[in-house]
Amino acid sequence: MASSDFLAPTLALAAAGGLAFLAASRRVRALEERFGLSVLSSSGLPFVLLGAWLASSRVGMLNGDVLDDLRPAFEFGLGWLGFVIGARIDLKRIDQLSASLPSVVGATALLPMAVLVLVCTPALLLLGAHPEVGLYRNAAILAACGVACAVPLTSATAEPAGGPPQMLPEVTKLNEILALAVLGVVTVLYRPDQQLTNWSLPPSAWTLMLLGLGSLFGVLGYGLIRTARSEAEEFALIVGLVALAAGVSGYMALSVPVVCAFAGATLINLPVRDREGLVSTLDSVSRPLYLVSLVIVGATWDIGLWQGWVLALVYAFARLLGALLGGLWAKHLEPDGLPSRAEFISALIPQSPVAVVVIVAASTAWVGERPESVRWTITAVILGAVFVDILARPLRVALRRREVSP
Repeated sequence: MASSDFLAPTLALAAAGGLAFLAASRRVRALEERFGLSVLSSSGLPFVLLGAWLASSRVGMLNGDVLDDLRPAFEFGLGWLGFVIGARIDLKRIDQLSASLPSVVGATALLPMAVLVLVCTPALLLLGAHPEVGLYRNAAILAACGVACAVPLTSATAEPAGGPPQMLPEVTKLNEILALAVLGVVTVLYRPDQQLTNWSLPPSAWTLMLLGLGSLFGVLGYGLIRTARSEAEEFALIVGLVALAAGVSGYMALSVPVVCAFAGATLINLPVRDREGLVSTLDSVSRPLYLVSLVIVGATWDIGLWQGWVLALVYAFARLLGALLGGLWAKHLEPDGLPSRAEFISALIPQSPVAVVVIVAASTAWVGERPESVRWTITAVILGAVFVDILARPLRVALRRREVSP
């Protein structure tokens, strides 16, 4: 690419980065929750639309050549987000929670996934998806996206200092890990044509490869940050580690965020110095990076596919129904350790940014020409977050009224 052609996309991405850091600030996020607009940041719809505008024929800043050059950076962004998700899993903290935690996680994850598969599979068939070209793969990925839920900022910060950990934030963190686990299973079972990747292994070997790479990079990261003499040096070493993990897993056609999530979980559960400070630093970077990555997603988004809009409505309905049934079941299993029924179900409804990471990572895992149904699923998850929020408003009101009624 000529230097003159490189200037405009660079300035556009720099401006998008500035907007992303502003949108990721705590004050802006608090305002979003106050006015009920947190769905905009979780779905990233404004930044997706910005990317679509920059890639439009009228603007043309993010064309095909630019996107090809940005692919390594985009994979690094997916890897960083996966690393942060894994780094949030503190096994010692989870061990302090109730023994019913696995049952609650199972209720809030498995039941919604089953609902999404049962509803979205027929919808994909009716829309024209071919049973032999990614139908069940897409249904499984949509189910994984539907599991990931976002705890509101007020709930996440309501935990008293020094007190026992609350179950709700840990449930949502484990649900995010389950979403990535499903993504990992899908990428192992549905491999690209070996003529396109030059790799041919059985699924069991790919599973061991995925787990082994993640654990290896986690241990390698632990050894690196032990030698760091400052926080800046520690951060630089982690950036290099994530870049290496993303590059290797992408080259082997493994799921980049899944490998990096295993690396983050392995690293954070080793005796690192200042674990909470490290996670806080990683979190502070992850949200702006997520929003900037969505600009690239928007540049490849085909908003005009009507099948994606229909699938988004179906996905939103199935996700809302699954959250309701899963929340009721979990509350029945654990009546004391969870918030009230209305508060708990309301916390399961908002879609986590992890859902967008999963659907984007699944789409980039295709080597060669992607089926059109893959583009439908991207639209379904991005717009589905907004549709879920709209459909959930009367449900939240009904749940609160039932809570206070004698």
